Amino acid sequence: MKSFYYNNSIISILFNYFSSYFQHLGRLTRKNLIWMIIAMLTLESCYSIRQLFTHFLKKYNPVTLNCYYRIIAKADLKNMPQKTLEKVLKLISNPTAPIYLALDDTLISKVGKHFEKVKLLFNHADHSGKPYINGHCFVSLTLCVKVKNEYISIPLGYKMWTAEKSKLEIAADFIDEIMPQLKGRKVILTFDSWYAKKELINRALKHKNLEIICNVRSDTVMYELPPERTGKRGRPRKHGDKIVNFKGTSKVLTNIFGDRVVTANLCNKRLFLSTTDDFSGYSQRWNIEVNYYEHKIFWSLGEYRVRSKQGIENLVNLINVSHAAMKILPYIEPSFEKYKKLSAQQVRFHLSELVRLNLFFDSLALRAQTLIKSNRFIQELRKLTQSIKFSA
Repeated sequence: MKSFYYNNSIISILFNYFSSYFQHLGRLTRKNLIWMIIAMLTLESCYSIRQLFTHFLKKYNPVTLNCYYRIIAKADLKNMPQKTLEKVLKLISNPTAPIYLALDDTLISKVGKHFEKVKLLFNHADHSGKPYINGHCFVSLTLCVKVKNEYISIPLGYKMWTAEKSKLEIAADFIDEIMPQLKGRKVILTFDSWYAKKELINRALKHKNLEIICNVRSDTVMYELPPERTGKRGRPRKHGDKIVNFKGTSKVLTNIFGDRVVTANLCNKRLFLSTTDDFSGYSQRWNIEVNYYEHKIFWSLGEYRVRSKQGIENLVNLINVSHAAMKILPYIEPSFEKYKKLSAQQVRFHLSELVRLNLFFDSLALRAQTLIKSNRFIQELRKLTQSIKFSA
């Protein structure tokens, strides 16, 4: 008998949604990865692959535990940010509305040194007097787009920082990877003072449709615009006098932006620079902090047990894709429309109930096949499944 979850059910919807992420992989690998994501959503946690296997996968997708470990450690999942972006762009109703990119990094503390690329890191948010932690640092991007009359934030993915590249290079590479899909749209990149460096800014501004709004250090050197040409002999000045005791808003020149004129704004003792005149878009950067909080508190981001760098990145990005799906599905799947105003955690809770119901009735129907005259019973189960499919 064909299982219910392959025939117009919540499992079928999830398979259709996530399969586009793994089209370049083999059929069995694709199937196993989707079942791993469904397990994360149903159990509402991902403390380890063994946990997913013990409490869910071995019952509903019975392959060996080592199979899941091999997939996580070796599968090529680098294209997931682009796939998420592709889904989000289809939601935009007003193509002229600006798209915001928030850039930042986060630390994950790990006990022990058996994890690949683990190192001693400085945690600037720790005020306990012991700011150094043993762990990993991940650079990430969050996308904020206007859907109908409101902005929604979608996390695109994570990249682990290692000694081979600086965080600035990783961030610039990340931006270069997704900007081709944003060609022709107005994109505004936001980041804090740590990323306000010439190395990143120069590469980011190579994309003609990208603007920058960033917070910078309060002691950043700024200059007035160069004076008008006098017609006298000699090399003209590249910039005006150095600005001292800056206040308000003004057009300035800075070393980190090179020869490009930017707008400076001093607000609540914080200095901001922008290639546009509107600084309000910087508030969208807070969405990346919200995503970090949700991933760590509710989505088990820092609980991974995988040791290899590729395995860690793959698992972290699977968690990210699962979280993003809870924000995207209410806008593309009519049956989820009533969940638009809910948080990603609330949507996951409702979805987990639906998955459990589908799997329960599927299991019941499979067992009923051994009964005499079971066709009528199975038909009634199908009707019941369809009637409660989205009632949870």
